[in-house]
Amino acid sequence: MAKPKNAALDGRERDQRQFEERLPLQFRRLLTVKEAAEILGLKASTIRAWLYQRRLPLVRCGRSIRIPGQAVAEFIEQHTVPACENRCGH
Repeated sequence: MAKPKNAALDGRERDQRQFEERLPLQFRRLLTVKEAAEILGLKASTIRAWLYQRRLPLVRCGRSIRIPGQAVAEFIEQHTVPACENRCGH
C-alpha cells in the first residue's frame, strides 16, 4: 500500500523539528558575521566572501546582515568528514 503524500511531508517535518531541537541555543537565532566566524573558526572576511558567493544564506535587516544559526549548523553537518572506524588503508 502506497503512503499518502501527507505522510511523507509529516515525516520530513518531524525530522526537521528533531534536528532543530538538537541545536544549541546559539544556532536557533540569527548570527552576526563575527559570531558565525567565531563558531566556524574563520575570519569574518571569509564569511563575508561566502555570503557574497551564496555559499551561506543571509537575512538582510536594513543595512545589517544576519546569518541563520541553523544554516551554520547545517553547513557544519554537511561538511563534516566522518572518522574511519577501521584503519581505512591509512
